[in-house]
Amino acid sequence: MSKVLAVLATFVVALFGAHVARADADFTDPASDANGAPDVTDVSVFNDAFNRVIFAARIAGGKAMEADGEITFVVDADKNAETGDGGWDYWIVLDGATKWNLFSWDGTQWIEAPATTVKTSFVDDIVLFGIDRSELGNTASFDFFVEANKLAADEVVATDTAPDGDGVWSYATVTKTFGLSASPVIVVTKGGARVGKPFVAGYVVGRTDSPELMLAPKSTCVATVGTKRIAARVVQERDVAVCRLTLPKTAKGKLLKLTLTTTSGGKTVKKSYSTRIRA
Repeated sequence: MSKVLAVLATFVVALFGAHVARADADFTDPASDANGAPDVTDVSVFNDAFNRVIFAARIAGGKAMEADGEITFVVDADKNAETGDGGWDYWIVLDGATKWNLFSWDGTQWIEAPATTVKTSFVDDIVLFGIDRSELGNTASFDFFVEANKLAADEVVATDTAPDGDGVWSYATVTKTFGLSASPVIVVTKGGARVGKPFVAGYVVGRTDSPELMLAPKSTCVATVGTKRIAARVVQERDVAVCRLTLPKTAKGKLLKLTLTTTSGGKTVKKSYSTRIRA
């Protein structure tokens, strides 16, 4: 089933990028100004229906961040220049080893901040950092900027600051309602539905309020050939649900119908698909 999931993973990447593009707030920075550092061109910010805030940055060129790169989000959580380090309260670091760190200003220095709610994603050219607002000073409105660095022996040798110069961006949380959405059912089996053969189809399903993963999703698949229900097995991996079944040898010309249903966080989404079975 891993090959099937790999096929559908290409749809995950595309839909993830599309979701990030529909951010609550989206900011841009010129390309080709990084001098060897990760070239940040788009920065997005979200909040969700559960008191979280999510930062995302896209790197120019469509490639993942190099191992010697890092992207940092520097946050003024209370929009008060009299607090923090020159007004800056939190420092989020995502590096090319797909690791993260969160630091806070303790009044005299930056220290590693305890955080248990952080979730990160590194999907192709997009890096994402999500955290409960309770661990970010309970902020509902904040200023921030992004700094992308290239490192050599733990020393910064190139930097891309977004926005350029001394500029900052601002974000205020908005009211959200949790929901689910799904792509159309995608047929993975080459040649489609054939008598006596396995048939595999699936969809990509995710949240409408956030690009973060669903909360403990459960998926089912109901399949019928003509008027008879047949056995179907579902595999769920992250935001991909795959339905696998074997078509009866006597099913030529009959109509195959299947419905995939996913439930998460008290919400449900479903998609159906039908096709004639061939010899």
